[in-house]
Amino acid sequence: MQTTGHAHPFDICPRLRNDVVFLRVDTGIYLRSAETSCVLKGAGAYEWMSVLAPRMTGEWSIAELCEGLDENRRKTAFGLIRTLLDRGFARDMPQSGPDLLPESVLTAFAPQINFVEHFTHADPRTPQELFARFRTARVLVSGAPGGVAAAAVRGLLRNGLAEVVVDDPAWGAEFDAEIAALAGKGVSATVATVPGTPEDLSGYDAVVCAADGAHTAALLDLTRRAHGAEPGPRLLPVVVDSRQVVLGPVSGPAGQPCWVCARLRLAANSDPAAAADFWRELALGPVGARPADAQGSAIARDMVGNAVAFEVFRLLTGQLREDDERHAVIQDLATLESRRERVLPHPGCPLDHGSVAVSDVMDTPSAPVDDADAYGKAAVLVSPGTGIMSGWTDDPIKQIPLKTGRVRLAPAGELAAGAREISAFDTDTILVARTRAVRSAVRAYVAALGPGRHRHPADPSA
Repeated sequence: MQTTGHAHPFDICPRLRNDVVFLRVDTGIYLRSAETSCVLKGAGAYEWMSVLAPRMTGEWSIAELCEGLDENRRKTAFGLIRTLLDRGFARDMPQSGPDLLPESVLTAFAPQINFVEHFTHADPRTPQELFARFRTARVLVSGAPGGVAAAAVRGLLRNGLAEVVVDDPAWGAEFDAEIAALAGKGVSATVATVPGTPEDLSGYDAVVCAADGAHTAALLDLTRRAHGAEPGPRLLPVVVDSRQVVLGPVSGPAGQPCWVCARLRLAANSDPAAAADFWRELALGPVGARPADAQGSAIARDMVGNAVAFEVFRLLTGQLREDDERHAVIQDLATLESRRERVLPHPGCPLDHGSVAVSDVMDTPSAPVDDADAYGKAAVLVSPGTGIMSGWTDDPIKQIPLKTGRVRLAPAGELAAGAREISAFDTDTILVARTRAVRSAVRAYVAALGPGRHRHPADPSA
């Protein structure tokens, strides 16, 4: 039962999850949420659920919900609520103090607080406490005025952050209209300006850096300062090139990947000319004037900026698991399509990422229980942008009489080596053939690095 340790079960204040739906069935009631579903059998179950569901808001205890019922009905109501708690359809809402947030803030940001409540079932803190943590956080947005950085600042203000710090005086009065709109709702908000990126970042909870062209070198400097720093902020990088925007992964603890790891893996899986342009700009700065639409259309910039603000919101309200921080969001600037891919530390990254544990690669590091489980674990290494392998190439192959698995392996070292296709076979299933192909590809990848080359020397900037 998901409770917060009440002395008596009737003191529990249940709140039904926002995504729970229920239907009448012949044997009782069918319940469904985003994670699970079940059928509760019993005469009158649907009627009881219809009565209790609107009242399970977390404001009243079970004792208050059952007030006025006789003993038999009290047992029925308690049994239904207990089942909802046990199955994860409801949670016990801890009661917060009345003055945690001003009424104007609660009203203006009710959707954000409800969102936090919906996704933080295991956190003992109340949604208001988690939102208050975000609202009072110190966030620095680094980047040239306009574009993605401006959209990110607006998104942070609209989601409830009380103060955003920017590091370029050229921003001027860019956000006065946004601040005035919030003031009209009785909510205070400010955008503070500092003259350049601070040397000491320990006073910030999160740093957002939007980089394109000339600003990419500044992002690299920020990454070197934030990576592995204890205490230190989380760094959320946004890297823009002529074709796509890459948001993340979140940098912080030394064992996590960084945006350099993501770009190295993208370079191995994409057009070499585009990769060369990116690294040339990082080393030498922009070559010639950049076109006005270098960061995509205004719609694309707003989409990415809102995504940045949303990631910061999730990070500071405790919704991002450690594994979530290891992912990057890749958005195509032409089609606006986006995908989320896991990033592994790259052996060629100049930053120290330590050793990569099996649990960093797979959600369940235990040995596979069957062929399907083995395939699922192997497939984690396959993704089109940041995977060690960029995809399966066995679709055109006739799978009769022998099953053939074939995967495209990105170059491990020099990009000039090009991608390889690794094949493996099985007499029964393509899942086993593909799993064997991945294992062979991993062996080839490690062999290409050579003995000891996976242990990169210390960051030369240290």
